[in-house]
Amino acid sequence: MRSQLSALFGPIPESFWYIDSPRVEVPWKDPDVLELQGWIASPYPIEDIRLADQGLAAEIALDRHARDDVNVEFPAVSAVGFSATVPFASLAGRRTFDVVYESGGSTQRIVVPAGDWYQPESASRPSKRRRIIPLLRCPSCLNEQLTESPTSLSCARCRAVYPMSDANLDFLPDHVRSEFMIVDTANVSSNDYDGVAINIIAELHDGLVLDCGAGRKAVYYPNVVNLEIADYPSTDVLAAGERLPFVDNSFDAVLSFAVLEHVKDPAKCVDEIARVLRPGGLLYCQVPFLQPKHGYPNHFFNMTSQGLASLLSAFDIQHLGTFPFGEPIFALTWMLNSYADSLPEDVAKKFRDMKVSDLMAPGAHHLGLDFVTQVPQVTRDVLSCCNYALATKPA
Repeated sequence: MRSQLSALFGPIPESFWYIDSPRVEVPWKDPDVLELQGWIASPYPIEDIRLADQGLAAEIALDRHARDDVNVEFPAVSAVGFSATVPFASLAGRRTFDVVYESGGSTQRIVVPAGDWYQPESASRPSKRRRIIPLLRCPSCLNEQLTESPTSLSCARCRAVYPMSDANLDFLPDHVRSEFMIVDTANVSSNDYDGVAINIIAELHDGLVLDCGAGRKAVYYPNVVNLEIADYPSTDVLAAGERLPFVDNSFDAVLSFAVLEHVKDPAKCVDEIARVLRPGGLLYCQVPFLQPKHGYPNHFFNMTSQGLASLLSAFDIQHLGTFPFGEPIFALTWMLNSYADSLPEDVAKKFRDMKVSDLMAPGAHHLGLDFVTQVPQVTRDVLSCCNYALATKPA
C-alpha cells in the first residue's frame, strides 16, 4: 500500500485534468468496451499523452483533440482532449489503469477506473455502512463496543445513544456540539475533488478513504466516508473533527480540504486524523492562507505553509506548496471582488475604474477616501489586514 500511495503523491502539478468518462456514479453502457474521454489543461504545452502500460499503449490508440469547451473556461492555458476505446478484455481483470502525460517538464499520472464501480446510492449506502460500523467507537468515553439497533448505536459503558437514520450516523450529542462550538448552519460547503484526490480515491477502490469535512458532494463514492457537521444529502457520518468516532488505524487515506480553518481546535483535529489513519496511510490536506473570512458556520484560523508544516509535524511530509486553484491570483481577485461588491453602487463603479497602479499606492494614501470610509463593518471583518483584542484575565 505504501508504494502505491507514494507513486500517487508526487508534487501537486500546475496542470489539471478531468475524466468525462468513465464515471463511477454512472452505469457503464457497453459491457465489452470502456469509452475513455477526458481533458488536460496546463500553462505549458501538453506533450506525449499515452497509456502508461506499454502493452496497452501498443494495442490501443489514445487520440488527442481540441476541447473548445475547456478553452472557454480556461482561456489562458493550453487545453487538450483525449479519448480511447478500451476493450475490457485488454484490461485483463484490472481495477484501474493509468494515463500519463508530460507538461512543464514533469510527468503526471491519471488513474482511470477499469471496473464498473456503479451502484445506485440506495445500494451503496447500506454496503458502506456495513464497512463503517465495525470501525466505530464512542466519542464520549472511547469505548469500542457499540450495540446496534435499527435506529441507533448505544454505548454500554457511558450509556450514550447515537441516532442512526437511513442517511447517516449521528455522533454529535449536545455536549460535543457545545465543546467544539458546532452550530446549525444554512451555509452550503461544496467543493469538487481535484485530480490528486480522484487518483487517491480510484487507487484505493478496495480500501476506505475518510473525507473529514466533506461538505456536500456531487459524486457519492462507495469507498469514501463523508464526515460532516452538517446534514448534507451525501453525509455518511455526523461528527466533530476533534472527536472522530472511529477506532485507531481505520482508514487508508484521509482528505481534508478547506476544513482546518473552520474547526475550533485544528491541532486536535490533526491528532485525530493521525490516530484513525493506518500506518503508511496518506493525508491530503488543503488549508487557506490569504483568503477572506468565510464561515461554514465558523472561520477560526488561516495559516502559512510553515504553519501547516508545524501542524503536521507528526507526519512525514512528502510535498508542501501551492496547488493551481490556490495561486495568489485567486486571493487577489477574491478580495477585490468582495471589496467592490460591498460598496454603494456609485462608489463601487469608481473603485472598479481605478488602475491597478492607483490601488498599489501605500494604504495610508487611501485613508479618508470614499471607497475606504464607506466599506461596511461586515466587510471589514471579512477582509481586514489585521485584527486586535483587549482582554483581561478573570479574577
